[in-house]
Amino acid sequence: MVLLLLVCLMAWMAFNWFETVQRIVHCYTAAPVEDYWRVAGNLHSYRAFDLRVLWMQHNEHRIVFPEIVFALDMLLWRGRLILPLAVSFLCYLSIWIVLAQTLFTDRSLSFRARMAAVLLAGIIVGWKGSATVLATPFLLNWTLMQAGVVLSLALLSRAKHAATNVCLILAIAAAVVATYSSGNALLLWPLLLAAGWVLRLTKRRMTALGIAAAASIGLYFIGYNFSDNLNIKNLVLHPLYFLGFLGTYLSMPFGGLDFNDPWIMKSPQFGVCIGLIGLSIVVILFVIAVRARLVATQPGIVLFGCYAFTLLSAALTAAGRMDPTDSGFNAAKVTRYLTLPLVNWAIFVLLCLWLAFRFQWKIFHPAAIAFLVAVLVFVGFLKLRWWVEASNDEFAREQMAELSLEDGLSDPGLIRKIFPDPSYVYRCLPELRQGHLSAYHSNRAKWLGRPVGQFSKILSSGGSGEITFAFPVRSGIEVGGWADTYSRGTEFRWIVLGNENGRIVGFGERLPAGFPEELRSLRMPPSLAWVGFVNLKVKTKAISAYIVDPRRRGLFPIAESLAVPEVHAASLNDMGILVPKIEWQKDPAWTLNGFRASRFDPPPPDPIYGSLNGSGANNGRMVSSVFATPSKACLILPILHGDLVNGLSVDIRNADTGQSLETAPMQNRDTEWEFWRFQFDPAVKHLRIAARDQGRYWGDWMAIGPPAECE
Repeated sequence: MVLLLLVCLMAWMAFNWFETVQRIVHCYTAAPVEDYWRVAGNLHSYRAFDLRVLWMQHNEHRIVFPEIVFALDMLLWRGRLILPLAVSFLCYLSIWIVLAQTLFTDRSLSFRARMAAVLLAGIIVGWKGSATVLATPFLLNWTLMQAGVVLSLALLSRAKHAATNVCLILAIAAAVVATYSSGNALLLWPLLLAAGWVLRLTKRRMTALGIAAAASIGLYFIGYNFSDNLNIKNLVLHPLYFLGFLGTYLSMPFGGLDFNDPWIMKSPQFGVCIGLIGLSIVVILFVIAVRARLVATQPGIVLFGCYAFTLLSAALTAAGRMDPTDSGFNAAKVTRYLTLPLVNWAIFVLLCLWLAFRFQWKIFHPAAIAFLVAVLVFVGFLKLRWWVEASNDEFAREQMAELSLEDGLSDPGLIRKIFPDPSYVYRCLPELRQGHLSAYHSNRAKWLGRPVGQFSKILSSGGSGEITFAFPVRSGIEVGGWADTYSRGTEFRWIVLGNENGRIVGFGERLPAGFPEELRSLRMPPSLAWVGFVNLKVKTKAISAYIVDPRRRGLFPIAESLAVPEVHAASLNDMGILVPKIEWQKDPAWTLNGFRASRFDPPPPDPIYGSLNGSGANNGRMVSSVFATPSKACLILPILHGDLVNGLSVDIRNADTGQSLETAPMQNRDTEWEFWRFQFDPAVKHLRIAARDQGRYWGDWMAIGPPAECE
């Protein structure tokens, strides 16, 4: 029976790690995301072998060793981000391997007991939610730091009985790597000195360790720019909140969810409780280990040392990030911290089972503890599946943005899916494009304008599918649809987009991370849905789609084409003279400045009317007075809306006939100002704008700026 249970645990652990690897692959994007754009900006320094770039701070951190990996990926592997992902995964896997090896050094435990503890720890560490960190290349600094911390403690614990100083030297080297991967590891050096004292290392070795600590910490602050984030006073003024922050941090991911969200497990207080309960148990276990003189053993040094490091990291994070007015402790739940508390839970399980098996407790029988842990972990991961699915959406949006770059577009709204400042990205793109680096490594844009038949042969029978929407973006069109190739015994990934002349105008993809929630509709089953982009540098009136069949090496045409929208995306700079003497007939829901300002884009000129007015559930209409069609029969209308567009509409009508000429496009989650360019038949002499808000939820609101002539 015991062997059968061990086999089951081993299968569960293998399944978890397999799912993690699979999720990393599915969430992969070659385009830089968020902080990784720093790497693209440093490309010139890498090529010049300017080592000063390694010493540049990233926020509060020196990331020397991650920066070396980033530079190598750019210089040797075309910036495809595969190297940092591979190194990050290997570092994370090595953490579990070192922890497992550490527990196996205690031969007073039976082989089966050690295997049960190690497998349960592997199940926790290998949970697929860890891919949220492992699939983000820039977060290599966290996994590299963690691996350095665990390895340094493990090597130091061997130094006491080592005949040479090799283990001590390697422990110091691992600690240096950790320190210069993330600033949190400055806290490692006091722990190493305390561990050396507990191990009763010789004076010479303690002196060497002290010198290494002083040198590593001292060098760290040469030319250092201190931020204003650190606020030690908060820890003293708000001790209860600080404890709550620590509890929430340590409880992640199991207690880090909020009861009010759709994929939620428990309230913030639940996270605080389980985090502090876990901490209290570890304190009790530490007292027991001290009395039994087990702290100075290799498992004691590594397990208690790693737990203490996570606790100190949580305290340091609280000093820099905690906000006593935030009752949800959201700063403790940031996903980039996830691998630290997740590994900490594995260490917690190892500590409990190590001491339980060691002392063979009767009340808390080790087998009962192992069974309880397995059940709780299974239930916890089952409930957290919604959190994993929600985080997949972020990766899908990043893959969308990468696809738009591959197709030669530069829409600021799409770029903000991977970096908040499009202007910085615009400065980096030419060098990436010219070097065929990162998102441009496949050079897919070379096909734009070429005949579809040159890409691959067009097969006679059409594929099952549909183009369901076309949404204007800067310099192009975002299109989406669905395709079904299962009846042909194959799965598709890529779509070739062509125009009415049979020339390639872009590419579509069934995104590996899934289909973004904001694009889903009843006409597009998520499992079959694809999204793509048309580059309007190639003149296009109608869009056709072809399914790339990798098996038969051909293209199946999707039967029906879709016309290019008449409305185009413009910018604030495209606004000309404001249409004079516009008056608005408004329901009470519409008020002057009744909107929530966008995060990034500057607003259009005043006046701006919005339907938010304190609540997204407000409803009502707003209709403009009749005005003459602007010169060139071209109008630009600024529109802003919330996260949801259900029940929102803006129509441009022929004021003489009442006919609706154009409808402003809207898409969920596009929460920045859009400047829509409408082109009319010159025969239309008078226009009227009609806006309607029939939304019922907090995100269903809209704002409209003054219409203007096209510049």
